[in-house]
Amino acid sequence: AGWTASTGGSYSSATIQFTMPANANAGGVVLTAHFTPDAHEHDYVLVEDSETPATCLYDGSAKYVCSICGEVIEKDTPALGHDWDGGSQNGDTITYTCRRCGETKTEQAVHTHNFTTEADRKDPTCTEDGYVVWQCSCGEQTTETKGALGHSGVTKEDGSVVCSRCGTQLQTAHTHNFTTKLDQKEPTCTEDGYVVWQCSCGQQTTETKGALGHSWNGGAVTQEPQVGAPGVRTYTCTVCGATTRESIPELEPAEPDPTPPPTTPPAADPTPVPTTPPTTDPTPAPPADPTPAPTPPPASAPPPAPESDASSPPPPPPASDASGG
Repeated sequence: AGWTASTGGSYSSATIQFTMPANANAGGVVLTAHFTPDAHEHDYVLVEDSETPATCLYDGSAKYVCSICGEVIEKDTPALGHDWDGGSQNGDTITYTCRRCGETKTEQAVHTHNFTTEADRKDPTCTEDGYVVWQCSCGEQTTETKGALGHSGVTKEDGSVVCSRCGTQLQTAHTHNFTTKLDQKEPTCTEDGYVVWQCSCGQQTTETKGALGHSWNGGAVTQEPQVGAPGVRTYTCTVCGATTRESIPELEPAEPDPTPPPTTPPAADPTPVPTTPPTTDPTPAPPADPTPAPTPPPASAPPPAPESDASSPPPPPPASDASGG
């Protein structure tokens, strides 16, 4: 009959069978040919609309047909599994969500205690411990111990020591005996000195020794004064050698030598000193008596005459005794 293969392939050998179906169309014959191709490598391609995608939980599948021989196969695609996110925590529960399908799962988180609620407390004293009971949000409790504070001693004026918190007397009154010298510094002319004394109880006190002050010598002229320029006198401390200066007033300029006035002889006193004229004795003197006569007392000098005008006449001499006696 001269059959020709319509598949596009060529084969070296084939077995063709003809089947006449019972319901053949009038005017034609339907033939079915079965043949076995030569050995070859299959070229599978996906059959359209045959793929079932895999999900997070279920496998997928797809059908493939060989483009050469027409062989059809079916392949399974493994389930993908969930793609969980990082999760979000609420209390002790963590919720994870699948990024692909949206399914969620929860896990119990490892609990971290948060002891923030104070359930009980007792404050410590100087001699007894205290405590604080803390409670977690899960109900569990823990106890924090606070050690005893110990006494806080304060020294009173009488030397006794008491605790400032509880009032307990820690030491009876004490009279300090500051007899041990721990340190000292001698005073200088300008700086104070001190001595640190310690009592047998350990307390210390500081005795201050005032600065001595300078001991100045008599001073020496270190710069002579001049006309228009003062001089300087320098004093030196005989203890430390410090010096201080004192200003000496400047010299006054010398006055010019005036011309000496002409010498004038003293004016004669126009008032003569009154004198007593000798008394004229007309009686002849008796012969000399060997017995010396008593010496009369010296006559008192008359008082000086008052100054008077030179034109005034001198006073008259006293009158002589004419009787002679």
